[in-house]
Amino acid sequence: MKPALNAFTLIVCAFCATFIKAQPKRFTDSLSLKVNRVSPLHNDYTTYGFQEAVTGKGVIIGIVDVGFQLNHPAFLDRTGTKNRIVRFWDQTISLGTPPQGYSYGTLYSDVTKIDYKNYDGTHGTHVAGIAAGSGYGTPNYNQAGNAPDAELVFVQIKYKNDTIPAGARGDYLVANPAIIDAFEYIFKYADSVGKPAVINLSWGMHTGPHDGTSLFDQAVDGLVGQGKVIVGAAGNERGRNMHFGHTFTGDTVSAWIGEAIKRDATYESIYADFWANAGSEFSIQLNLFDTLGNLLGYLPFVSSSSNSYSEAMFTNGTDTLSAIFECIAASPLNGKSNILVKAYNNHPNTNYVVARFTSANAVLHGWNTGGVDRWTSGGFNSAFKGQQPFSNMKMGDNDYIVGENGGTANGIISVGAYATSFIWTDAWANIHSTYALPGYLANFSSQGPTVDGRIKPDVVAPGIMISSALNRYAFDTTSSTYISIIGNDTNYYGGMGGTSMAAPQVAGIVALMLQINPALTNQQIRTILHNTAASDTATGTTPNNVYGWGKVDALSALQAVKGTTSIGKVLASNGVLVYPNPTKNKFYVDFENTDNHTVNCEITTIDGRKIYTTQTTDTQLQIDAEGWATGVYLLKIESPQGITTLKICKN
Repeated sequence: MKPALNAFTLIVCAFCATFIKAQPKRFTDSLSLKVNRVSPLHNDYTTYGFQEAVTGKGVIIGIVDVGFQLNHPAFLDRTGTKNRIVRFWDQTISLGTPPQGYSYGTLYSDVTKIDYKNYDGTHGTHVAGIAAGSGYGTPNYNQAGNAPDAELVFVQIKYKNDTIPAGARGDYLVANPAIIDAFEYIFKYADSVGKPAVINLSWGMHTGPHDGTSLFDQAVDGLVGQGKVIVGAAGNERGRNMHFGHTFTGDTVSAWIGEAIKRDATYESIYADFWANAGSEFSIQLNLFDTLGNLLGYLPFVSSSSNSYSEAMFTNGTDTLSAIFECIAASPLNGKSNILVKAYNNHPNTNYVVARFTSANAVLHGWNTGGVDRWTSGGFNSAFKGQQPFSNMKMGDNDYIVGENGGTANGIISVGAYATSFIWTDAWANIHSTYALPGYLANFSSQGPTVDGRIKPDVVAPGIMISSALNRYAFDTTSSTYISIIGNDTNYYGGMGGTSMAAPQVAGIVALMLQINPALTNQQIRTILHNTAASDTATGTTPNNVYGWGKVDALSALQAVKGTTSIGKVLASNGVLVYPNPTKNKFYVDFENTDNHTVNCEITTIDGRKIYTTQTTDTQLQIDAEGWATGVYLLKIESPQGITTLKICKN
């Protein structure tokens, strides 16, 4: 469902003027590098025991997206002499030779020799700058990304063709296989040069079972491994009620199902995908009502009991409702029954569609993406303009809404977004604000779980008003936070928001992890990110399906990675040191206690059950975890330096 971007984060909040005057002015999002604790790895690396700056050197970052400006100075090295884009595959044009083994698009191995003006937005440029911008041409490199020395491979996604335009249908039928090809190509290239790679996907769609069994998710699981990692944006669907769920006991339930458009549009289209548990079946019927609650007509019930393709339509005067139903009785992927609905209402200004569902025993999950052949959004509601034409109308919800592309695969590291700053300053020193509360989840960030019960997202990262490189051929200059002029060349940086902006921060941090230990597997990196993520008042007890395992913490993660080549130490922000972590039996806790104060130590399970407590005046604890069950535990240390909570992973 298009790049996982949240456009409204640029809205100015005039009512916040008094608050803004008291806040520090921020010109760049170097704040994110500080909050993520990436800055010490770039600048103070010796303090933390690293032999060189941890900047992604020797690692490939793949960006699979749209809207790249290949000659942006963010993609040069820090001296401005070398373009770090080593390969660019444009899947959308056939002006040359595609990569070996693929039959479409054009591969460029030297981007300095092409005049590439991309008008397909600025999304990919912005995402790539967050992950790996060098900051060249900006004051003190203050627009640098998380891994400024990484090599870059860009793939411009093919998301439409001659017969299928951009939209939910194009994402499923055109973009999905193209994205998998992109993943495969990037990892093949990385293998050819003997380097590890992490790929960022800030793209989302919701066609599929959301349980890790889709063809896309299975392909992801088969591609990741040692030195091969994929990071995805969780999605921006929170607050849209795009998910519909119900456990049937022979009953019938209903919901308004619509596209989020201006209701005076010439038509609305609905692209919704419904899945019921294996061994069950369900039926769906579409009804058309006017805004006074009068039934204008309906389509027959369609059942998932057999494999079928059907089209239906009725006309009542000038009012028309038509639909296509694609039914699968038992998917070969997971045994579940499935109905994919494509519906069209020609008068959304006066009419609305109500879906009715019935089943003997199905556990049903459905997602309304929005337009069939355009990028919009959709949802389910229990009423429309106060009308409830059936007594059993049910509201949609915000559960199970991490995307099929960036969120549900077992092998993908899914990233949600939280706010780091309330205000920002543009390139002309004008102060703006968003309505986000710093430290708390972005109000658009999608949450889990997956349908099979896994916690998602994995972690969260800053995702509101993140400043990064912009494609000068396709953006509005009024959103600029910095204008870079090098000789006669003018380029731009600006703020954007969404889980699209959160995911590449984690992808950049993964590149730093792979620099220290290129042999890490995708699962090892996920475990380290989980164990070192920060919890606080905003996140509450983690893991949960809103913040995942918590806020990404690069310094702690890198300390843990260093431990994979040494002793596995994890350093907390106030000096508490835990090692080895993960552990199989014994582990140690070091902390500052120069005045011999009493230090309290408590360990609990994720669900709050206390399993260990002690007090000490020493500076080290040795804890035996040999009899503990495999899983994640919370270690709480209360010392003169404050209270620290860390996660301990027992293997």
